[in-house]
Amino acid sequence: MRNLGLSLDDFKKKSDFLILTLIALISLSFALIWTYFSYLFVFAIILFSATIILFFKKPDWFLYFFAFSRISLDALKLVYFEDIKIGMHWGLSIDGIIGGIFIFCGVIYLFKEKEIRIWELPGIKPFFIFLLICLTSLFYSLDKVLGLRYFIRYLNYFLIYILGVNILDTKEKNYKMIIAIFLSSFIPLSIGLFQFIALKENYWHPYLNRIYATTYNPNQYAYYLNIILLFAFTMYLYTDSWRNKIYLFLLTIPTLIFLILTYSRTGWISVIFGLSTFFLLSKGKDRYKIFLLIFLLLIIIGSTYLGITIIYRVTTLLSPGLETLGGRINLWIINFKAFLKNPLIGYGIGSWNIFSQKETGTLFPPDNWYICLMVETGFFGLITFLLIIFSLYRFFLKKYRVDINIKKKILSLGVFALIITTLVSQIGFDLPLIDNVFVYFWFIIVINYNLLTDI
Repeated sequence: MRNLGLSLDDFKKKSDFLILTLIALISLSFALIWTYFSYLFVFAIILFSATIILFFKKPDWFLYFFAFSRISLDALKLVYFEDIKIGMHWGLSIDGIIGGIFIFCGVIYLFKEKEIRIWELPGIKPFFIFLLICLTSLFYSLDKVLGLRYFIRYLNYFLIYILGVNILDTKEKNYKMIIAIFLSSFIPLSIGLFQFIALKENYWHPYLNRIYATTYNPNQYAYYLNIILLFAFTMYLYTDSWRNKIYLFLLTIPTLIFLILTYSRTGWISVIFGLSTFFLLSKGKDRYKIFLLIFLLLIIIGSTYLGITIIYRVTTLLSPGLETLGGRINLWIINFKAFLKNPLIGYGIGSWNIFSQKETGTLFPPDNWYICLMVETGFFGLITFLLIIFSLYRFFLKKYRVDINIKKKILSLGVFALIITTLVSQIGFDLPLIDNVFVYFWFIIVINYNLLTDI
């Protein structure tokens, strides 16, 4: 020991002994985890520790990382159950770990910071009431485990909204968040391209290769692409840099093509409403730019072989089956009848699967967020949720009418298009339950709010 320049006396200090003990315990823990579980668990522990440190050292960079990675995290499963019902309740994944960390750190941040803006944010009061309704409904929910998972997702949206507004407190930070959101599309677009090239068909449809990238199904991927497309349109009009305009135009090409390749009819209809909102509310040169951009993109799509397949997908909308409009209407009727039996407070969040399994024998969701919300939280939950959206719409509408700054009008216009797309998507999709895509709705709300209020 002397030859190494050390002696036993150097380890007699209590602090040194505690450090050595901690190192030994950590090493032993990693060895056991590596041996009996998986390298993914070791990665999860490292990620858990690193993200906590990152949040408190650089909270803005934590948000960038969250926005960049969230769409791809569902593809990394630590514990995966082949049984859909078990996986829906007890599956463990990287996204769940980071989501839990975000809530833990976010709550500490709210108590720690003295000056923080909350109640003046548009829609935040009905959002808080909505959380209380959901939390109360957990006590009588027919599926408390699934309900708790859904409540955690709603809480994540709430914290993204509050923390995003307060942490991204400069234009530079918001511009970095914009870059993070666009960069998040790189992995899904790359995997979507691979699926298109390598696969001939998949289990979502016997005759179509419906790409879904890093999400669970093509409808989820379609809504994510809708967000990226509309946000790219917004930033295309917002930026003065021709280099950035070229980048954004190049991004819209694969985004729109892959949106078509999801063969999501709900995705197609909702993006048409969003783009129509852009075109109808824009004026002068902006309207011309939007028309030209849409025209060029349609030419690109029209030059591919997709036309016949698109027609086929549209004409089979009313064919029999759970994934058609007729099948979904039957599910809506089943759930609406359940709502009528308990219209005020519903059956508690997470209860939709009980009715679905009882009536159809499968875990097929209602695919209509409004009916799902009516069943789970009743009339009060539905009205409160709609108040959140209405409050956002009213705020950005006022900004659109009052601001004389053209760039701010463009930002408000982008939010209109996003809200319209979201409202339409929720008619045929349980969107807020899909947190890996719906978080981007709130990130964009945060960015536009910050830029409109001159953070």
